[in-house]
Amino acid sequence: MLEGYSNADLEALALLAAEFAERARTALTSALLKQAIDDFMPPQEIAMVRYMEMLAVSETSRRSLLPQRFRALSVQEVQTRLAEFRRQIDLCRSPYVSPVR
Repeated sequence: MLEGYSNADLEALALLAAEFAERARTALTSALLKQAIDDFMPPQEIAMVRYMEMLAVSETSRRSLLPQRFRALSVQEVQTRLAEFRRQIDLCRSPYVSPVR
């Protein structure tokens, strides 16, 4: 049900469900979580989110602090992914992309 959501998305869902519970003056329930999932619209700039995640990975000094999916990446892999996401963002924002020479 939540596959593909980023950690930030999951946090936003939890906060939204908590807000629904507070408004209803009730405990947080699975029904309120489902309501939050149905109401939530994930960010549309996926390349930017991926870039920011990889930027955070590149700035950490301890693998143990990283989510499991990032722990095995080498420094070179992180830098390569970071450059690719940066390129994607630049392409999305540029009204004209000149041909590669």
